[in-house]
Amino acid sequence: MRQLMRILISFILLLSPFTTVSAIEPFEVRVIYFRPLDAPPAPIDRIIQLMQETQEFYASEMERNGFGNKTFRIETVNNKIVIHTVNGAHNAHHYFQNTYQQITEELPLEFRIAKVQDNVHVFIVGGLNLVYGGALGIGWDYSGWRAGGGAILPGDRLNMPIIAHEIGHAFGLFHNSVSYTMMGLHHGIILDYETRWLSTSHYFNDKHIRTDIPQFIKNFPAQSVGDKIIKFKFSFHSKSGLHHSKVIRARGGYLVVGNDELAGENDVAEMDISRNKLIIGDLLSIRAIDVHGNYIYKDITISEFPTPIKDPGDNPNIHKNPDLDQDNNDNEVNEDKENENNLIEIENDCPGCIPDENDKSDNKDLGVSYQNKLTIQWARLKTHR
Repeated sequence: MRQLMRILISFILLLSPFTTVSAIEPFEVRVIYFRPLDAPPAPIDRIIQLMQETQEFYASEMERNGFGNKTFRIETVNNKIVIHTVNGAHNAHHYFQNTYQQITEELPLEFRIAKVQDNVHVFIVGGLNLVYGGALGIGWDYSGWRAGGGAILPGDRLNMPIIAHEIGHAFGLFHNSVSYTMMGLHHGIILDYETRWLSTSHYFNDKHIRTDIPQFIKNFPAQSVGDKIIKFKFSFHSKSGLHHSKVIRARGGYLVVGNDELAGENDVAEMDISRNKLIIGDLLSIRAIDVHGNYIYKDITISEFPTPIKDPGDNPNIHKNPDLDQDNNDNEVNEDKENENNLIEIENDCPGCIPDENDKSDNKDLGVSYQNKLTIQWARLKTHR
């Protein structure tokens, strides 16, 4: 009888969602070449080379920022990167507009992003120079208890910087206002706070512990620091230990406007954000990640600004996030334009958004996806006209 009870208890623990999860779970990038009828065969060797270069780029940037020479995993068989091929039923032009929606109906169930989590799916659509009617690529992540994300890329304009940028979105990174960066106006370095976020990601670590997720506790009233800065404060809790937080402005292509390191089970994030980066009515997404790579978000809307007050006379260095609060308009990602040879213009409109309104989280307060549903975070990059 005791033996039977031990077996039963072991079985229950195995099925429990609160059980420590080890490296047997995938948490890897899967690459799918979607081939329209008039597209060339998958350039397997070229795609493998680009994915390896992207891995090496992330590894070097992680090490440069002090987080070790580690990178994301890609699906392999016998130590060779796997490139899946799915044959489409139409010519390439059919997939030019609303690219993901057009290919979804033709994907095997295992590659349908809305059905599969714990993986990042990179879809390369053959025969296309742009996707979504004018985008160099689109990337997005899942949020909450489950990890994962996806990216759509045109097969005829593949290069490492574009892959690195879009896959960055799938890992939970957003645009920033520093021009010489991977997630900024031009291709370049990965910022310290971005590598800090990645340092606990399930995709960059072999051990995955998902005993809980962080909790958003409180949004403190905003305060003015001088007439140019607004201080935002948010408190979080995590039994596992907090790690990092950031605030993203939805207007203008999802731009990070502030971030702060976190520690311990309870902590308060404090972020000094330039007034000129915000307007009344802006939607802000507040995100927090724990030491095991589990993260959540909460959306708030700016209904009013605090009354400006004078700068403190004895504190000239009031910017807590100098990299993100630059007043140099040449460095800011906005709705105007980007270099056509690099990441191109970011728009705020969202025709055929990924996902649609029906795919939003059941828990609208925390934005946590418990039932394999998607949450919104994607970038529509449009060619300069």
